[in-house]
Amino acid sequence: MASTFFRIIPFFLLMAALVLLLLTPSFAGFSDELIRSSIASTAALFLVLSMLVFFAFRKEVLFAYSPISLSLLLVFFSLLLSTFFSFSIEQSIFGFGMETGTVVSFLVLFIMYLASRLYITTKEAVTVLYHVLGGSLLILLTLLFASTFFGSAHMVFDAFDIAVLSGIVLLLAIVRLECMQPTAYSVFLLAAASAGILSGNDRAIEIALFIALFIIALSKWYVARTSSEKATLPYFSGVALILVAVSFLFPAQPLVQENQGVELRPSWEVTRSIVAETMLDSASHALVGTGPNTYLYAWNLYKPEAINATPLWNTNFRNAVGGIPTLFVTLGILGGLAFVLLFGSILYSGFAALRRCVPRNERSVVLMAFAVSVYGLVVFTLQIQSIATLAVLFVCVGILNTFAARHIRIPTPLMVRILLGVLLAGFLFVGAFFVASKTYHVLSFERNLIAFNENGDIEAALAEIACAEEYIDHAVCYRFVAELHRTHIQNIFVDDVPPTDEVARELTARMLSSAERAVLVNEYDYRNWVVLGNVYTQLALMGAQDAWSNGLESYDRAIALSPKNPFLFLLKAQFTYYIGKDEAGARVLVAESLNIKPDYQEALAFLEMLDGI
Repeated sequence: MASTFFRIIPFFLLMAALVLLLLTPSFAGFSDELIRSSIASTAALFLVLSMLVFFAFRKEVLFAYSPISLSLLLVFFSLLLSTFFSFSIEQSIFGFGMETGTVVSFLVLFIMYLASRLYITTKEAVTVLYHVLGGSLLILLTLLFASTFFGSAHMVFDAFDIAVLSGIVLLLAIVRLECMQPTAYSVFLLAAASAGILSGNDRAIEIALFIALFIIALSKWYVARTSSEKATLPYFSGVALILVAVSFLFPAQPLVQENQGVELRPSWEVTRSIVAETMLDSASHALVGTGPNTYLYAWNLYKPEAINATPLWNTNFRNAVGGIPTLFVTLGILGGLAFVLLFGSILYSGFAALRRCVPRNERSVVLMAFAVSVYGLVVFTLQIQSIATLAVLFVCVGILNTFAARHIRIPTPLMVRILLGVLLAGFLFVGAFFVASKTYHVLSFERNLIAFNENGDIEAALAEIACAEEYIDHAVCYRFVAELHRTHIQNIFVDDVPPTDEVARELTARMLSSAERAVLVNEYDYRNWVVLGNVYTQLALMGAQDAWSNGLESYDRAIALSPKNPFLFLLKAQFTYYIGKDEAGARVLVAESLNIKPDYQEALAFLEMLDGI
């Protein structure tokens, strides 16, 4: 056991370093989304390319040929196709390296899969993984309940993610109780995992647990009936299965009421509508999707008009109801079916390995990896998970493939290894520098944004904030800076002493430049065009030439990217009336806004103002 532990130390150090990197921003007071995904991107690039260099210098390369390997290859292939054939190649390249959806970094997931195939190749190694996950759960649960008890205003750990991890540990504990000598530690972990599941008490977790427990019980029953070895019936998994089934009779009320905001997601019906509209729009969108990390733009293009009758009418959703449904939009039929095929290959590999009556000392390992892999994919279908729990899922998929697949060793010539190693090392250096620079710019912007929110000093913020043009999501930064400039200009023009013409020209040039760069960096987000239209509105009020035509074009581009957004038609109506002096045109536009959302109070107020003239 000790030798096995020291053998897989690098694997756990790798996981610990990544988790610490992802948690550090929360402790420092930064927001989660941009910072964590940037760190994940940097870590993923280092890990993936370092591992590829490592494999390049091995005399033999170990390949596993199995349904799981083929389905993962299809997943990777669909990602590449979707990236380079989407409507936004720049956005998709960023999405492939960073995330699909919000927190799913495929590079991190693939490297965790490869790392598990390299390091976790024995039953002892899986036992160590069981202890590490169990110990981690105990620490996280202590922090979660302590923060709840003391009324912490900011919870670093999400209760849903801890509940997902608790489900993993519960499955591991039940398999050990079913297939090994029962211990007090396993029973204790089972109780702790149950408390962790109840802390989030989500229906998606309960459904996934029910399916995974059914697989454990069915597999144990099958082995007990067909094996010549003495085997007991699935008592532990059977009782757990009954308890989970009974839980469906009660409302899903979590034990821990989080202080964090709840992420809203579209319903299954709305998700189905978005998927259908995306696929009917074009053959390329149907086959390879809109591109990784582009669900937000698909949502604005294809959202059902009925959503405008709900309080969520102006919500910009970045994900569908769950992970795999999101992939049917962003990766198309090819990417979505690749994950469905992965699901099927896991089912086939798990049952085939157990049916072959693998050695008894490996049976528990196969069943552990099998149950957790199915559980993780079901949760991923029904919900959006954090990268930490998805990484554990891919580790378990790797373990299952290690024990269930057939392998072949292929020798690689020295010159091939040297050439591949040099190319990968060069790519590692260039790519790491590029991604690290993006991360630096994100951290810098986030720090300045926090400072501005605390003191409200516009001039200081404008002096400090610098945006990185090559970073696709830094259109947010340019958008923010452009609006700051617009507010600053409005403030100084109402002062008793107006600015000189030279100062006014410099300020307006900076305002326009920031808005134009937001559009240049990301022309697929309608909000960038709205800001540019607002800037031209300000310039028109200051008497600038061509401001009317440029502003009109900007609002039209925004409407083209979000055609069912009543706010955009109202914005264009106000621009048409106040700048274009066209009352008839403004009435047509506000009527279109009310046609989309009849109860839109701002549009009704504007129409009432026009009627009162």
